[in-house]
Amino acid sequence: MPVGDRLEVSLANAATARIGRQQITLGTTDQTVSLSSKHVGVRVRTQITAKKDIPTALTATLLSTGNNIPQRGSYNPADGSYTSMSNAAMAATTNDSPMSAEARFSASNYGQTYAYTSTANYHYFLPTTDVTSLKLNLTGGQIFWKSLSGSINKLANNSHLFDANGSYLIKIKMKPSFTYLMSDGSHGTLKDTPFGGVGGTKTPIAVIIDKVGHMAVALKNAYSNNDVWAHPYYAYHGYMNTNTHSVDMAHAETALTTDAKSGIDETWDASYSTGVVRGDKVKGRNPDFPPFKACVDYGSGISYSGSPALTWYLPSSSDFRMLYDNLGFGDRSAIITSIIEHYKPQGIAYGWYGNLMNEAFTAVGGDAMARGDANGRYWSSTLFTSSTLASGGWMMTSLSSLRWTYFYYHNIVGQARAFVKY
Repeated sequence: MPVGDRLEVSLANAATARIGRQQITLGTTDQTVSLSSKHVGVRVRTQITAKKDIPTALTATLLSTGNNIPQRGSYNPADGSYTSMSNAAMAATTNDSPMSAEARFSASNYGQTYAYTSTANYHYFLPTTDVTSLKLNLTGGQIFWKSLSGSINKLANNSHLFDANGSYLIKIKMKPSFTYLMSDGSHGTLKDTPFGGVGGTKTPIAVIIDKVGHMAVALKNAYSNNDVWAHPYYAYHGYMNTNTHSVDMAHAETALTTDAKSGIDETWDASYSTGVVRGDKVKGRNPDFPPFKACVDYGSGISYSGSPALTWYLPSSSDFRMLYDNLGFGDRSAIITSIIEHYKPQGIAYGWYGNLMNEAFTAVGGDAMARGDANGRYWSSTLFTSSTLASGGWMMTSLSSLRWTYFYYHNIVGQARAFVKY
C-alpha cells in the first residue's frame, strides 16, 4: 500500500505480497522496462534433528520472546530498504512436525550423525524480524526416553535479521542427556563432570540404564586382556554344568523370558553354583570364573562414598536387554528369538545405535562398548547347556547391532563389562 514515497506491507500479507524494483537510466528514445517482483515476506520453518530415529510426530508451538515481531513494514523504493513501523507479540502458533522418514539405524551410521529430521511447516514474517525474537515450546512426542516437554527460549544465539524474499530453515539438534552414577552416590549428567567443560566437579563411575531397577554399567572394560568364561577344567571333564539355573540350548531364547536371571544372583549367590564348582561357590570370588571375578575386582577398585554399598557383577543375557533398550536405543518391541552359537550364519543381530551408545562412555573417558573386534564380545553370566555341552553367554556388539549368542567356555576368550546395583 503506497504511503507517501514509501510502500507499506502488513504482516497479514507477508506470504503473498510482492514488490519489484529496478533502476534504469532514461534516454531520449523509447525503452522497454522489464520488472520482476519478489516476495516481500520471509518464510521460516524449524527442523528437529537427532542421531536416532524420531519415532513419533512432535507437537510444538512457535511464538515470540516478547513484543518484538514486526507487524507493519515500510519499503523505501529509493534504496530497497525495509523499516519496521510497529511491533507486537506473536501468539503461540502450531508448529507440529512428523516422525522421521530416514532409514532406522543406518541413516545416521548408527548414531554418528544428525541424519534424522522432523520438519515443520512454514511461518511467514516481515523483513527485519530477528531470529532471536522466536522461541519454541515443545509439548509432545518422543525422541529418546521420555515425552518431549520444555522450551527453547531463543532459536539462535546471535542476532540475525531476516531478509525480504528469504527462506530460512532453523535446525534444532536434539541429543540424549545420559545420566551418570557419581562417586559420591549422586546422579548427574555430563555438565556435572569435569568432561562437560562448564566447571563440573563430580566423578562419574557408571552410566545408569535403569533408574527403577537401580542398574548401571561400568565406564570401562573389566579386563586389560580377554579371558575364558570358566577354567578349562570344567570342559576337560565333560563340559560340566556349573550353574543350577542354566538355560537349555534347545530353548535358548528363554534366557530373556521365563528363564531370565539376574547377573547379581549368578555372580554372588552360592546356591547358583552346582556341586562341581571347585572352591568358593560364589563365582564373583572364584578365580575359576575369570569374567565374574574380574567384574567384582573392577568394582573393588572404584572409590565410592555413597550409600548403600555398590554391588558389582557380571551381567546376565537378560541384563543386556536393558542396555539394548535404554542405552543402545534398540527396538523395544523386538522379541529376542534367536540365541544360537555365534558362528552360525542364521543368527539374528538386533539393530541399535552403537555410535550413540558409545558416546555415553567415551564422553567421560570410558571405553566404547559397541565394537567389531574381540573387545566387543562380552561374556554374560548366563550358562547355556545341553546333554553334552556348556557354553557361556556371549554378547557380540558392533556399531550396528547386538547379538545374543553363546560359545564354549574353555576355548575362546571374551571381554567383560561390569554392571552395578546402586
